[in-house]
Amino acid sequence: MRHRYNIDPGIEHYSCMIDLLARVGRIEEAMKLIDHMPFKADACMWSSVLRGCVAHGDNDLGEKVAERIIELDPGNASAYTQLSGIFATSGDWASSAVIRDMMKENQIRKLPGYSWGDR
Repeated sequence: MRHRYNIDPGIEHYSCMIDLLARVGRIEEAMKLIDHMPFKADACMWSSVLRGCVAHGDNDLGEKVAERIIELDPGNASAYTQLSGIFATSGDWASSAVIRDMMKENQIRKLPGYSWGDR
């Protein structure tokens, strides 16, 4: 990009690439990009990786990524919900319940989704 178009990639470009890599299951490449980019990854970038982990069954990395998101954005209900789901799908119901209890204690609620017809 820099050589062909004389444009330095910005944080938005990195964020898009991380999301694309994670969506197609190239999670390790997304992680390498995060490690080598000139910016600090934000909760949004980590959320892209987490969605990729969940979609492609990488529960171990997904757990670590969810914890990172919670450190960066303690009010992020999605990270708690996905972490609880990771534990539940692996049969660790006790850990799933602990995460749900943490959400209650910290008054973190997942907003329910709705469809276009619900509006």
